[in-house]
Amino acid sequence: MTVLSEDYPTEQSTASILLDCLGYANEAAKTEQLARVTAEQWCKVVELAQQHGVAPLLYHRLKSAGLIAKERSTILSAHSAENFAEGLTAANIMELKQAFLENAARNMRFYQELEKLLRLFQGHDIKVIVLKGAYLAQAVYDNIGLRIMGDIDLLVQKDNLLRVEQDMLALGYEPVDCNRVITQENIHFRYTLPRNGLNVEIHWALVASNLPFQIVTEGLWSRAQPVILAEVPALALSPMDLLLHLCLHTAKHIYDLRLRMFCDLGEVIQHFNAEIDWQEVGTRAEQWGITHAVYVILRLAQELLDVTVPADWLASLQPAGFDEHYLTLARQQVLGIRVNEGMGEHVQTARLWGQKRLNNKVAVICDSLFLSRESMAIMYPASVNSWQIYLYYLVRIKDMFIRHWITLWRLANGDLKIRTAAERINQITELHDWFFREEL
Repeated sequence: MTVLSEDYPTEQSTASILLDCLGYANEAAKTEQLARVTAEQWCKVVELAQQHGVAPLLYHRLKSAGLIAKERSTILSAHSAENFAEGLTAANIMELKQAFLENAARNMRFYQELEKLLRLFQGHDIKVIVLKGAYLAQAVYDNIGLRIMGDIDLLVQKDNLLRVEQDMLALGYEPVDCNRVITQENIHFRYTLPRNGLNVEIHWALVASNLPFQIVTEGLWSRAQPVILAEVPALALSPMDLLLHLCLHTAKHIYDLRLRMFCDLGEVIQHFNAEIDWQEVGTRAEQWGITHAVYVILRLAQELLDVTVPADWLASLQPAGFDEHYLTLARQQVLGIRVNEGMGEHVQTARLWGQKRLNNKVAVICDSLFLSRESMAIMYPASVNSWQIYLYYLVRIKDMFIRHWITLWRLANGDLKIRTAAERINQITELHDWFFREEL
Protein backbone atom coordinates (compact mmCIF):
# COMPACT_ATOMS: atom_id res chain seq x y z
CA MET A 1 0.00 0.00 0.00
CA THR A 2 1.16 3.52 -0.75
CA VAL A 3 0.82 4.70 2.84
CA LEU A 4 3.16 7.34 4.26
CA SER A 5 2.45 6.37 7.85
CA GLU A 6 -0.04 4.37 9.87
CA ASP A 7 -2.54 7.15 10.53
CA TYR A 8 -1.83 9.55 7.64
CA PRO A 9 -0.66 12.46 9.87
CA THR A 10 1.13 14.61 7.28
CA GLU A 11 0.06 17.20 4.72
CA GLN A 12 0.92 14.69 2.00
CA SER A 13 -1.59 12.26 3.41
CA THR A 14 -4.48 13.35 1.16
CA ALA A 15 -2.79 11.85 -1.90
CA SER A 16 -1.77 8.76 0.09
CA ILE A 17 -5.34 8.11 1.20
CA LEU A 18 -6.67 8.51 -2.33
CA LEU A 19 -3.98 6.19 -3.70
CA ASP A 20 -4.88 3.58 -1.11
CA CYS A 21 -8.57 3.84 -2.03
CA LEU A 22 -7.84 3.38 -5.73
CA GLY A 23 -4.97 0.91 -5.45
CA TYR A 24 -4.86 -2.85 -5.81
CA ALA A 25 -3.35 -3.72 -2.42
CA ASN A 26 -4.81 -6.12 0.13
CA GLU A 27 -8.45 -5.16 0.66
CA ALA A 28 -8.63 -6.16 4.33
CA ALA A 29 -5.59 -4.09 5.29
CA LYS A 30 -6.87 -1.20 3.20
CA THR A 31 -10.32 -1.24 4.84
CA GLU A 32 -8.91 -1.21 8.36
CA GLN A 33 -6.51 1.61 7.49
CA LEU A 34 -9.13 3.78 5.80
CA ALA A 35 -11.56 3.39 8.69
CA ARG A 36 -9.28 5.65 10.73
CA VAL A 37 -9.35 8.57 8.28
CA THR A 38 -10.86 11.72 9.75
CA ALA A 39 -13.73 13.76 8.33
CA GLU A 40 -11.38 16.65 7.52
CA GLN A 41 -9.09 14.31 5.58
CA TRP A 42 -12.00 12.76 3.67
CA CYS A 43 -13.13 16.20 2.48
CA LYS A 44 -9.67 16.78 0.99
CA VAL A 45 -9.62 13.30 -0.53
CA VAL A 46 -12.96 13.84 -2.27
CA GLU A 47 -11.77 17.20 -3.60
CA LEU A 48 -8.56 15.62 -4.94
CA ALA A 49 -10.53 12.79 -6.53
CA GLN A 50 -12.65 15.34 -8.40
CA GLN A 51 -9.50 17.04 -9.68
CA HIS A 52 -8.05 13.76 -10.91
CA GLY A 53 -11.25 12.64 -12.62
CA VAL A 54 -11.69 9.59 -10.38
CA ALA A 55 -14.57 10.60 -8.08
CA PRO A 56 -16.99 8.02 -9.60
CA LEU A 57 -14.36 5.30 -9.28
CA LEU A 58 -13.61 6.32 -5.69
CA TYR A 59 -17.29 5.96 -4.83
CA HIS A 60 -17.31 2.47 -6.33
CA ARG A 61 -14.11 1.43 -4.55
CA LEU A 62 -15.37 2.59 -1.17
CA LYS A 63 -18.59 0.65 -1.64
CA SER A 64 -16.71 -2.45 -2.79
CA ALA A 65 -14.41 -2.25 0.23
CA GLY A 66 -17.44 -2.13 2.54
CA LEU A 67 -16.63 1.40 3.69
CA ILE A 68 -20.00 2.79 2.61
CA ALA A 69 -23.04 1.08 4.08
CA LYS A 70 -25.74 0.08 1.63
CA GLU A 71 -28.53 1.44 3.80
CA ARG A 72 -26.78 4.24 5.70
CA SER A 73 -24.66 7.13 4.44
CA THR A 74 -21.72 6.64 6.77
CA ILE A 75 -18.42 4.83 7.03
CA LEU A 76 -18.25 1.35 8.51
CA SER A 77 -15.74 1.49 11.33
CA ALA A 78 -13.45 -1.43 12.05
CA HIS A 79 -13.86 -0.61 15.74
CA SER A 80 -17.09 1.01 16.94
CA ALA A 81 -19.94 3.33 16.05
CA GLU A 82 -18.20 6.09 18.02
CA ASN A 83 -15.87 6.59 15.05
CA PHE A 84 -18.66 7.39 12.57
CA ALA A 85 -18.47 11.17 13.12
CA GLU A 86 -14.74 11.12 12.42
CA GLY A 87 -15.12 9.23 9.16
CA LEU A 88 -16.69 9.69 5.79
CA THR A 89 -19.67 12.01 6.13
CA ALA A 90 -23.02 11.85 4.40
CA ALA A 91 -22.07 14.99 2.46
CA ASN A 92 -18.87 13.36 1.20
CA ILE A 93 -20.74 10.26 0.10
CA MET A 94 -23.46 12.28 -1.57
CA GLU A 95 -20.85 14.26 -3.53
CA LEU A 96 -19.17 11.07 -4.73
CA LYS A 97 -22.47 9.39 -5.52
CA GLN A 98 -23.61 12.45 -7.45
CA ALA A 99 -20.38 12.40 -9.44
CA PHE A 100 -21.00 8.75 -10.28
CA LEU A 101 -24.64 9.28 -11.28
CA GLU A 102 -23.92 12.37 -13.37
CA ASN A 103 -21.07 10.62 -15.15
CA ALA A 104 -23.21 7.55 -15.81
CA ALA A 105 -25.95 9.72 -17.31
CA ARG A 106 -23.47 11.66 -19.41
CA ASN A 107 -21.79 8.50 -20.65
CA MET A 108 -25.16 7.00 -21.56
CA ARG A 109 -25.62 9.93 -23.94
CA PHE A 110 -22.12 9.30 -25.29
CA TYR A 111 -22.92 5.66 -25.99
CA GLN A 112 -26.20 6.56 -27.67
CA GLU A 113 -24.26 8.71 -30.12
CA LEU A 114 -21.54 6.07 -30.45
CA GLU A 115 -24.21 3.55 -31.44
CA LYS A 116 -25.44 5.84 -34.23
CA LEU A 117 -21.90 6.36 -35.52
CA LEU A 118 -20.94 2.71 -35.42
CA ARG A 119 -24.15 1.57 -37.13
CA LEU A 120 -23.72 4.14 -39.88
CA PHE A 121 -20.07 3.21 -40.42
CA GLN A 122 -21.00 -0.47 -40.36
CA GLY A 123 -23.59 0.12 -43.06
CA HIS A 124 -20.84 1.57 -45.27
CA ASP A 125 -18.42 -1.26 -44.46
CA ILE A 126 -16.06 1.06 -42.56
CA LYS A 127 -14.00 -0.73 -39.92
CA VAL A 128 -13.61 1.15 -36.64
CA ILE A 129 -11.32 0.61 -33.65
CA VAL A 130 -12.82 2.27 -30.57
CA LEU A 131 -10.04 3.88 -28.52
CA LYS A 132 -9.51 4.88 -24.89
CA GLY A 133 -12.49 5.90 -22.77
CA ALA A 134 -15.33 4.78 -25.01
CA TYR A 135 -13.85 1.28 -25.04
CA LEU A 136 -12.53 1.18 -21.47
CA ALA A 137 -15.69 2.33 -19.68
CA GLN A 138 -17.86 -0.48 -21.00
CA ALA A 139 -15.46 -3.30 -21.84
CA VAL A 140 -12.81 -2.96 -19.10
CA TYR A 141 -14.36 -1.10 -16.17
CA ASP A 142 -17.61 -3.05 -16.80
CA ASN A 143 -19.64 -0.03 -15.65
CA ILE A 144 -19.98 3.03 -17.84
CA GLY A 145 -20.41 5.26 -14.82
CA LEU A 146 -16.93 4.62 -13.43
CA ARG A 147 -14.75 6.13 -16.14
CA ILE A 148 -15.09 9.80 -17.06
CA MET A 149 -14.93 10.48 -20.81
CA GLY A 150 -14.14 13.82 -22.39
CA ASP A 151 -14.87 12.75 -25.95
CA ILE A 152 -15.07 9.73 -28.24
CA ASP A 153 -11.90 8.59 -30.02
CA LEU A 154 -12.19 6.33 -33.06
CA LEU A 155 -9.47 4.89 -35.28
CA VAL A 156 -10.30 4.40 -38.96
CA GLN A 157 -8.22 3.61 -42.01
CA LYS A 158 -6.94 6.68 -43.82
CA ASP A 159 -8.69 5.71 -47.07
CA ASN A 160 -12.06 6.00 -45.28
CA LEU A 161 -11.63 9.54 -43.92
CA LEU A 162 -13.76 11.20 -46.62
CA ARG A 163 -16.58 8.69 -46.25
CA VAL A 164 -16.44 9.03 -42.47
CA GLU A 165 -16.73 12.82 -42.69
CA GLN A 166 -19.71 12.55 -45.02
CA ASP A 167 -21.43 10.23 -42.56
CA MET A 168 -20.72 12.50 -39.61
CA LEU A 169 -21.99 15.57 -41.42
CA ALA A 170 -25.16 13.64 -42.21
CA LEU A 171 -25.64 13.03 -38.47
CA GLY A 172 -25.30 16.73 -37.70
CA TYR A 173 -21.65 16.87 -36.67
CA GLU A 174 -19.60 19.92 -37.55
CA PRO A 175 -15.82 20.04 -38.11
CA VAL A 176 -13.87 21.80 -35.37
CA ASP A 177 -10.80 22.40 -37.53
CA CYS A 178 -10.97 25.01 -40.28
CA ASN A 179 -9.61 22.56 -42.85
CA ARG A 180 -9.06 18.84 -42.64
CA VAL A 181 -5.44 18.50 -43.69
CA ILE A 182 -3.18 15.54 -43.02
CA THR A 183 0.18 16.77 -41.75
CA GLN A 184 3.18 15.27 -40.00
CA GLU A 185 2.04 16.77 -36.71
CA ASN A 186 -1.62 15.75 -36.54
CA ILE A 187 -3.21 12.32 -36.32
CA HIS A 188 -6.91 13.11 -36.13
CA PHE A 189 -9.75 15.33 -37.28
CA ARG A 190 -12.12 16.76 -34.69
CA TYR A 191 -15.89 17.07 -34.90
CA THR A 192 -18.55 18.37 -32.54
CA LEU A 193 -22.28 17.80 -32.25
CA PRO A 194 -23.71 21.27 -31.51
CA ARG A 195 -26.96 20.10 -29.93
CA ASN A 196 -25.20 18.43 -26.98
CA GLY A 197 -21.54 19.48 -27.18
CA LEU A 198 -20.26 15.96 -27.84
CA ASN A 199 -16.79 15.89 -29.38
CA VAL A 200 -15.50 13.07 -31.57
CA GLU A 201 -11.93 12.62 -32.76
CA ILE A 202 -11.39 10.53 -35.89
CA HIS A 203 -7.85 9.13 -35.81
CA TRP A 204 -5.94 7.41 -38.60
CA ALA A 205 -2.77 6.77 -36.52
CA LEU A 206 -1.74 6.57 -32.87
CA VAL A 207 1.24 8.91 -33.14
CA ALA A 208 2.29 11.76 -35.41
CA SER A 209 4.62 10.81 -38.23
CA ASN A 210 7.19 13.43 -37.19
CA LEU A 211 7.90 11.52 -33.96
CA PRO A 212 10.74 8.95 -33.99
CA PHE A 213 8.46 5.98 -33.36
CA GLN A 214 7.84 2.91 -35.48
CA ILE A 215 4.20 2.05 -34.81
CA VAL A 216 2.94 0.20 -37.86
CA THR A 217 -0.75 1.00 -38.16
CA GLU A 218 -1.41 -2.06 -40.32
CA GLY A 219 -0.21 -4.23 -37.45
CA LEU A 220 -2.72 -2.62 -35.10
CA TRP A 221 -5.51 -3.53 -37.49
CA SER A 222 -4.31 -7.11 -37.98
CA ARG A 223 -4.17 -7.68 -34.21
CA ALA A 224 -7.43 -5.84 -33.40
CA GLN A 225 -10.09 -7.89 -31.63
CA PRO A 226 -13.87 -7.89 -32.14
CA VAL A 227 -15.96 -6.32 -29.39
CA ILE A 228 -19.57 -5.28 -28.83
CA LEU A 229 -19.90 -1.66 -27.77
CA ALA A 230 -23.16 0.27 -27.51
CA GLU A 231 -24.77 -2.98 -28.74
CA VAL A 232 -22.91 -2.71 -32.06
CA PRO A 233 -20.01 -4.87 -33.32
CA ALA A 234 -16.74 -2.95 -33.48
CA LEU A 235 -13.03 -3.49 -32.97
CA ALA A 236 -10.63 -2.80 -30.11
CA LEU A 237 -6.86 -2.80 -29.88
CA SER A 238 -5.36 -6.08 -28.73
CA PRO A 239 -4.64 -6.08 -24.97
CA MET A 240 -0.91 -5.53 -25.45
CA ASP A 241 -1.37 -2.80 -28.06
CA LEU A 242 -3.92 -1.20 -25.72
CA LEU A 243 -1.49 -1.27 -22.81
CA LEU A 244 1.27 0.32 -24.88
CA HIS A 245 -1.08 2.93 -26.32
CA LEU A 246 -2.23 3.95 -22.83
CA CYS A 247 1.38 4.28 -21.67
CA LEU A 248 2.18 6.47 -24.67
CA HIS A 249 -0.98 8.53 -24.19
CA THR A 250 -0.11 9.10 -20.52
CA ALA A 251 3.42 10.19 -21.44
CA LYS A 252 1.98 12.57 -24.03
CA HIS A 253 -0.04 14.24 -21.25
CA ILE A 254 2.94 14.61 -18.92
CA TYR A 255 2.16 18.32 -18.43
CA ASP A 256 -1.28 17.54 -17.04
CA LEU A 257 -1.19 14.07 -15.51
CA ARG A 258 -4.27 12.63 -13.81
CA LEU A 259 -4.57 9.53 -11.64
CA ARG A 260 -7.36 8.46 -14.00
CA MET A 261 -4.70 7.56 -16.57
CA PHE A 262 -2.96 5.21 -14.14
CA CYS A 263 -6.29 3.71 -13.10
CA ASP A 264 -6.86 2.90 -16.78
CA LEU A 265 -3.59 0.96 -16.81
CA GLY A 266 -4.47 -0.84 -13.59
CA GLU A 267 -7.89 -1.86 -14.86
CA VAL A 268 -6.50 -3.07 -18.21
CA ILE A 269 -3.80 -5.16 -16.52
CA GLN A 270 -6.30 -6.63 -14.07
CA HIS A 271 -8.91 -7.30 -16.77
CA PHE A 272 -6.55 -8.90 -19.30
CA ASN A 273 -4.13 -10.43 -16.82
CA ALA A 274 -4.12 -13.91 -18.37
CA GLU A 275 -3.80 -12.57 -21.91
CA ILE A 276 -0.84 -10.25 -21.38
CA ASP A 277 2.47 -11.67 -22.54
CA TRP A 278 4.91 -9.34 -20.81
CA GLN A 279 7.86 -10.44 -22.90
CA GLU A 280 5.87 -9.54 -25.99
CA VAL A 281 4.96 -6.18 -24.44
CA GLY A 282 8.66 -5.46 -23.97
CA THR A 283 9.55 -6.61 -27.46
CA ARG A 284 6.84 -4.50 -29.04
CA ALA A 285 7.79 -1.46 -26.93
CA GLU A 286 11.33 -1.75 -28.27
CA GLN A 287 10.07 -2.17 -31.84
CA TRP A 288 7.89 0.92 -31.47
CA GLY A 289 10.74 2.84 -29.81
CA ILE A 290 8.75 3.76 -26.70
CA THR A 291 10.53 1.89 -23.90
CA HIS A 292 11.35 5.16 -22.10
CA ALA A 293 7.69 6.05 -21.71
CA VAL A 294 6.53 2.49 -20.99
CA TYR A 295 9.14 1.96 -18.28
CA VAL A 296 8.43 5.17 -16.37
CA ILE A 297 4.63 5.03 -16.69
CA LEU A 298 4.32 1.36 -15.67
CA ARG A 299 6.79 1.80 -12.83
CA LEU A 300 4.71 4.73 -11.56
CA ALA A 301 1.51 2.67 -11.87
CA GLN A 302 3.16 -0.04 -9.80
CA GLU A 303 4.47 2.34 -7.14
CA LEU A 304 1.41 4.55 -6.81
CA LEU A 305 -1.44 2.04 -7.18
CA ASP A 306 0.20 -1.34 -6.60
CA VAL A 307 -0.65 -2.31 -10.18
CA THR A 308 0.58 -5.83 -10.87
CA VAL A 309 3.59 -5.48 -13.16
CA PRO A 310 6.22 -8.27 -13.00
CA ALA A 311 9.17 -6.78 -11.12
CA ASP A 312 11.86 -8.74 -12.98
CA TRP A 313 10.36 -7.82 -16.35
CA LEU A 314 10.09 -4.15 -15.40
CA ALA A 315 13.70 -4.11 -14.23
CA SER A 316 14.80 -5.63 -17.54
CA LEU A 317 12.99 -2.82 -19.40
CA GLN A 318 14.88 -0.08 -17.56
CA PRO A 319 16.79 2.03 -20.11
CA ALA A 320 20.58 2.00 -19.85
CA GLY A 321 21.86 4.80 -17.65
CA PHE A 322 18.35 5.65 -16.47
CA ASP A 323 18.25 8.78 -14.31
CA GLU A 324 15.98 8.30 -11.29
CA HIS A 325 15.36 12.04 -11.40
CA TYR A 326 12.97 11.41 -14.30
CA LEU A 327 10.85 9.14 -12.14
CA THR A 328 10.86 11.70 -9.33
CA LEU A 329 9.69 14.41 -11.73
CA ALA A 330 6.90 12.21 -13.07
CA ARG A 331 5.78 11.23 -9.56
CA GLN A 332 5.69 14.85 -8.45
CA GLN A 333 3.77 15.73 -11.57
CA VAL A 334 1.03 13.22 -10.73
CA LEU A 335 0.73 14.19 -7.08
CA GLY A 336 1.03 17.94 -7.67
CA ILE A 337 -2.22 18.27 -9.58
CA ARG A 338 -3.17 21.60 -7.95
CA VAL A 339 -0.11 23.44 -9.21
CA ASN A 340 0.01 21.71 -12.60
CA GLU A 341 -3.40 22.83 -13.83
CA GLY A 342 -3.05 24.27 -17.33
CA MET A 343 0.74 23.89 -17.35
CA GLY A 344 0.75 22.66 -20.95
CA GLU A 345 -0.53 26.00 -22.22
CA HIS A 346 2.71 27.77 -21.29
CA VAL A 347 5.36 25.31 -22.47
CA GLN A 348 6.67 27.53 -25.27
CA THR A 349 6.70 30.59 -22.98
CA ALA A 350 8.74 28.70 -20.40
CA ARG A 351 11.05 27.36 -23.10
CA LEU A 352 11.65 30.89 -24.36
CA TRP A 353 12.41 32.23 -20.88
CA GLY A 354 14.69 29.28 -20.10
CA GLN A 355 16.97 29.85 -23.10
CA LYS A 356 20.12 31.80 -22.29
CA ARG A 357 21.46 32.34 -25.81
CA LEU A 358 19.79 34.80 -28.19
CA ASN A 359 19.86 32.42 -31.16
CA ASN A 360 18.08 29.77 -29.08
CA LYS A 361 15.40 32.26 -28.08
CA VAL A 362 14.92 33.19 -31.74
CA ALA A 363 14.59 29.51 -32.64
CA VAL A 364 11.84 29.01 -30.03
CA ILE A 365 9.97 32.08 -31.31
CA CYS A 366 10.20 30.91 -34.92
CA ASP A 367 9.04 27.39 -34.02
CA SER A 368 6.02 28.85 -32.22
CA LEU A 369 5.00 31.43 -34.79
CA PHE A 370 5.92 30.08 -38.19
CA LEU A 371 4.13 26.76 -38.47
CA SER A 372 3.86 24.85 -41.72
CA ARG A 373 1.15 25.96 -44.16
CA GLU A 374 -0.64 22.66 -43.53
CA SER A 375 -0.74 23.27 -39.77
CA MET A 376 -1.89 26.87 -40.32
CA ALA A 377 -4.71 25.66 -42.57
CA ILE A 378 -6.04 23.50 -39.74
CA MET A 379 -6.15 26.51 -37.41
CA TYR A 380 -7.24 29.28 -39.79
CA PRO A 381 -9.87 29.51 -42.58
CA ALA A 382 -7.58 29.55 -45.60
CA SER A 383 -6.61 26.61 -47.79
CA VAL A 384 -3.04 25.31 -47.84
CA ASN A 385 -2.29 26.58 -51.35
CA SER A 386 -4.06 29.93 -51.04
CA TRP A 387 -2.00 33.13 -50.84
CA GLN A 388 -4.29 34.13 -47.97
CA ILE A 389 -2.62 31.59 -45.71
CA TYR A 390 0.38 33.92 -45.47
CA LEU A 391 -1.81 36.72 -44.10
CA TYR A 392 -2.79 34.45 -41.25
CA TYR A 393 0.80 34.36 -40.04
CA LEU A 394 0.16 37.95 -38.95
CA VAL A 395 -2.98 36.75 -37.17
CA ARG A 396 -0.91 34.00 -35.57
CA ILE A 397 1.57 36.54 -34.21
CA LYS A 398 -1.29 38.62 -32.76
CA ASP A 399 -2.96 35.53 -31.23
CA MET A 400 0.25 34.35 -29.59
CA PHE A 401 1.00 37.83 -28.25
CA ILE A 402 -2.46 38.13 -26.69
CA ARG A 403 -2.19 34.66 -25.17
CA HIS A 404 1.29 34.97 -23.68
CA TRP A 405 2.26 38.60 -23.17
CA ILE A 406 1.10 38.79 -19.56
CA THR A 407 3.12 35.71 -18.62
CA LEU A 408 6.19 37.02 -20.45
CA TRP A 409 5.81 40.40 -18.75
CA ARG A 410 5.61 38.80 -15.32
CA LEU A 411 8.66 36.66 -16.09
CA ALA A 412 10.64 39.67 -17.24
CA ASN A 413 9.71 41.54 -14.05
CA GLY A 414 10.87 38.77 -11.75
CA ASP A 415 7.49 37.42 -10.59
CA LEU A 416 8.65 34.64 -8.26
CA LYS A 417 5.52 32.52 -8.64
CA ILE A 418 5.63 32.62 -12.44
CA ARG A 419 9.38 32.00 -12.55
CA THR A 420 9.01 28.99 -10.27
CA ALA A 421 6.25 27.64 -12.52
CA ALA A 422 8.41 28.22 -15.61
CA GLU A 423 11.32 26.35 -14.02
CA ARG A 424 8.96 23.50 -13.23
CA ILE A 425 7.65 23.45 -16.81
CA ASN A 426 11.17 23.29 -18.20
CA GLN A 427 11.99 20.38 -15.90
CA ILE A 428 8.92 18.52 -17.15
CA THR A 429 9.82 19.47 -20.72
CA GLU A 430 13.14 17.72 -20.22
CA LEU A 431 11.23 14.59 -19.20
CA HIS A 432 8.82 14.99 -22.13
CA ASP A 433 11.70 15.30 -24.57
CA TRP A 434 13.32 12.19 -23.10
CA PHE A 435 10.07 10.28 -23.62
CA PHE A 436 9.78 11.36 -27.23
CA ARG A 437 13.38 11.35 -28.45
CA GLU A 438 14.69 8.61 -30.68
CA GLU A 439 15.86 5.61 -28.66
CA LEU A 440 19.23 4.12 -29.52
